[in-house]
Amino acid sequence: MKELVEIIEEICGKKLKIVWGGKDYRKREIFTPINLYENLPGWYPKISLKEGLERIIKQIE
Repeated sequence: MKELVEIIEEICGKKLKIVWGGKDYRKREIFTPINLYENLPGWYPKISLKEGLERIIKQIE
């Protein structure tokens, strides 16, 4: 999440007001990724996450 926020802040040129750890965690929250499936053979992203976010943010501004 922190990496995602950093990318969004970079794109927007603004610091987001986030208090990491500001709320207590609930018992049912999962903190480790679940990797049950492998990537599809031969699949790769056509655009980077940053480029995709830039496109989305540009549309809503």
